[in-house]
Amino acid sequence: MNILSIIWEEIKDAFKNFGQHMRTGASYMLGTLLIGSLAMALCNSLGQGHETAFWNLFKAIGQIGMDIFPAVLGAYMAFSIADTPAIGPGLVLGILAKQQGIGYLGAMVAAVIVGIFIRLLMKVNTGKTFQSTYNMFAPVIATLVAALVMQFGLSNPINAVLSALIDGITNLGKTGKGVMGALLGGLQDVDFGGPISKAAMTVVNALFESGINTAYGMVGAAVFVPPLGVSLAALINKKLFTEDEYEYAKGGVIMSILGGFTELVIQFAVNDFWPVTIASALGGAVAGAIAGVTNLGM
Repeated sequence: MNILSIIWEEIKDAFKNFGQHMRTGASYMLGTLLIGSLAMALCNSLGQGHETAFWNLFKAIGQIGMDIFPAVLGAYMAFSIADTPAIGPGLVLGILAKQQGIGYLGAMVAAVIVGIFIRLLMKVNTGKTFQSTYNMFAPVIATLVAALVMQFGLSNPINAVLSALIDGITNLGKTGKGVMGALLGGLQDVDFGGPISKAAMTVVNALFESGINTAYGMVGAAVFVPPLGVSLAALINKKLFTEDEYEYAKGGVIMSILGGFTELVIQFAVNDFWPVTIASALGGAVAGAIAGVTNLGM
């Protein structure tokens, strides 16, 4: 197999499993994002006008979380593609993407590029004498090459896409925001935390990082609907559900209120896939539309 065929196979493999890589990165990133957003929200709502050491600490924590979450995404998305050697490069390139103003989306693109480069470089056999030394330097080489590609090839196009997206959202009226909310809310809830909802969150996170938090309000409103709705339905009309579903719903109400975990719905969707899926998507769409029309933020 020639070098071009090897490169093409690595590229195909990375994009074939792109959803898995994105979910891995997003799952690790979520904790950082939640720390940043919630600490900032607490500081802005309760600490406004009280510039004490306590609230300054909360503000600093929130700012750190918001600054590094694209880098965490990049690190673990790259890890999903090329294993442990890709964590450092993904982290560094995620920070670089933030500095270039292309943050979340840039970190995703950089993770794919550096992951592919590392996988290709790790296929090189330099012999027993130099292999361990080569393995140390391969991630460095991949990082530098990926950084050059980002800086001189992709930074401007990604910036242009982000700018167009932000301008479009900013100029939407109530009807447009309602439609957008319905779309994001429906996508967020249709597969209970699966690849479709992760794709919707990619857009939401990119907008959120750019200062537009209404998209988060749309999915934030939608995410509570399926788990809370199906859990309440089971408690209200027990005869329509199995005994296991009824018992599961008791804890589901509390978990839904605390975190809006759409994954809770999978237990019910296993037995009644289409009714539960359609109801979840429609419920999310309605909640997202209401959030959009009322300009709900996070």
